[in-house]
Amino acid sequence: MAQMPKITRRKPKRWLYPHATEREYERLLLAFADSIAAEIERQLPLLDLRQDALDDIPESSGWYERLRRWVVGIADVFRQPEKTIAGALGLLREVNRFNARQFQAVVRSVFAVDVFAHEPWLLDVMKQFEAENIRLIKSILAQYLETLHGKIVAAVRAGLPHAKLADFIRETYALPKSRARLIARDQIGKLNGQLTMERQRSIGVTQYVWRTSLDERVRHTHREREGKIFDWDNPPPDGHPSEPIQCRCSAEGIYPDFADLKGIVYERNSL
Repeated sequence: MAQMPKITRRKPKRWLYPHATEREYERLLLAFADSIAAEIERQLPLLDLRQDALDDIPESSGWYERLRRWVVGIADVFRQPEKTIAGALGLLREVNRFNARQFQAVVRSVFAVDVFAHEPWLLDVMKQFEAENIRLIKSILAQYLETLHGKIVAAVRAGLPHAKLADFIRETYALPKSRARLIARDQIGKLNGQLTMERQRSIGVTQYVWRTSLDERVRHTHREREGKIFDWDNPPPDGHPSEPIQCRCSAEGIYPDFADLKGIVYERNSL
């Protein structure tokens, strides 16, 4: 290792957000939602609830059972959405690569050296997010079909004419797309924020300045935190930046003196 240099801390550059990866993840999940709608559209002619009286039949006969089998048939088509899951896991790994580059760039802006830290925590964090995202992707279909089944049952019992059933179902196609957008925006932000916290803490950063996006979408409680200092060990009631659902805030680390950094090796650079 080189001799410890005398280094003056500078103000850190902003830790950027992986907007492009978030957009790509959103496109991936929207395509999955579109494929669900396309499969339902393909199977609409198979859904025939006209052949018996519209009585309440909760068991294994009549229109209720035909509807159940129709829903199960759609679920079977997407039981293992391997292409979507593989694409999602690849994008989560891209978030890690993006965040690692930001870590290097921000620390370089503070100390004018390239810092390399050991990251024994990384595998566990990525495994956790990968498992959670697989669950969430599968939930897009599961929650939608459960909602769709309930809506159809209620509509049939209310006397919806069969001729209007297809249009009624088409009106629900926006539901899985809405959930897909929510998952994409929330999960990319959460992973980016978790990695930021872990990387800052791993080198001895114990506090951060709360930074918002400074636009009209920032929730009131977060706008009030702009510029305030928080401890990584003492989060606000709803969590650190990016932990609340769809939070786009970030943590600007308060870096210790270079000599107090933990678990690093470094190299001089040209700054």
